[in-house]
Amino acid sequence: MFLVFPLSSKPDWLNPPWMTVLLILLNCLVYFGPQRADERA
Repeated sequence: MFLVFPLSSKPDWLNPPWMTVLLILLNCLVYFGPQRADERA
């Protein structure tokens, strides 16, 4: 089941959704960070 939330305006990259971008980058750091530490061990 998919829930769809209507957006009042289409997001553009002149004014990006900064919290979403920050959360994506944080998740990438958490995902790839421990993997690099395992390669050294």
